[in-house]
Amino acid sequence: MSFKVFKSSGKELILNTDRIVSVSINAENGKAVISCTDQIVATVDDSEEELKKILGVKVTDGKVGFRSS
Repeated sequence: MSFKVFKSSGKELILNTDRIVSVSINAENGKAVISCTDQIVATVDDSEEELKKILGVKVTDGKVGFRSS
């Protein structure tokens, strides 16, 4: 299991990154919605760039993906 800390309404939210299914950014308010396999949906305050750093996202050949362990 891999746990990461996100910001949500000024508080820390700890999520198991192994269970994250999708992350979508709301263009209107800049908040991200994280959906997990255990039916948890969390809205976080972290910016898109912060989320990329937290989740280990990389860009290869114009495609966005996750770093392999």
